[in-house]
Amino acid sequence: MFSFLQKKSVSCFQKVDMTGSGASSTVDVYKTWAIYYESMRSSFIDLQFFYDAKGSSRGKQDIIGSKINFAGSDIPLNRADEQNYPDIKYFPSLACKVKLRIYYNNKKTSHLILKNNCKQIVGIYNGTITNWNDSSFMKNNPSTKLPDAPIIPIARLDDAGSTFIFSSTLSSFDINWNSSFGTFQSKNFWPKHITIFGQRISGMADTITNNNFSIGYLSTSGVQEVNLSYAKIINKSGKKVDANIEIIQETIEKSFKNQSANFAFSLTDLDIPSAYPILSFSYILININNIKYDCSQITELYRFFKWSLQSVAAHKATKHLQFVPLP
Repeated sequence: MFSFLQKKSVSCFQKVDMTGSGASSTVDVYKTWAIYYESMRSSFIDLQFFYDAKGSSRGKQDIIGSKINFAGSDIPLNRADEQNYPDIKYFPSLACKVKLRIYYNNKKTSHLILKNNCKQIVGIYNGTITNWNDSSFMKNNPSTKLPDAPIIPIARLDDAGSTFIFSSTLSSFDINWNSSFGTFQSKNFWPKHITIFGQRISGMADTITNNNFSIGYLSTSGVQEVNLSYAKIINKSGKKVDANIEIIQETIEKSFKNQSANFAFSLTDLDIPSAYPILSFSYILININNIKYDCSQITELYRFFKWSLQSVAAHKATKHLQFVPLP
């Protein structure tokens, strides 16, 4: 998967600083991996690991500018990036699921699991579905008493990989969304009726809980302990699905077959019965010019990411943080 590192690997024993920046959604995973890995390698090398969770876009800028050893990104390089920056290589590190979180300030509905189909999700975010008692909700949730209250859709304020994943899914759900709004990562591209935003993952959770009858999208990092309701989604195959890690792993394994070698294919809205639709790889970006002449960095980058993708300990840590290890 990352043979561009393996070919240059040699054994070196010295102090190594491994610095990265990028996606905030995966910061806890990368830092947890680093704790395990540093402990495992402490008898052989003095490894210092640092990761700045400043967002996928800024991580990409840093790796292009040769400021770091690697970048984390929820957004793959597009074709233009690959042509303009041929020395930047990338591979998936894990799969990131995005959930729709719902907040009702009412004890009876605090643990509501709302079943939404794709058209309803698009309708909430394009402004055509505006009330929780909309008749389309009644059809999928016949035993649930929904409030007569306006829906407040919330989006990320900062440029975010979760926005890219979510808007990509909306584009896959609906051809009109794709032609009118498309896939994006900036708040500037949302329809005008979306006026409330949350900064970073923690800010999104706070903004949702501070706005009654709201709905927002969140990646799994940092929200495991937030007591919010969530939406089950009816996928392309008509199945009501949740973001179960083992099922997602099976879905990824099926999607790996007959796909491109650069792993840029999409996991969103797959036509697989068990597929959770709001799903994407998270990627590691490496600028080979940054490490071409530093054998210690080459060695440790290769060993670190090989260990993180293959070891039982890394997979357990990834699952514990509610992300999906690659099969």
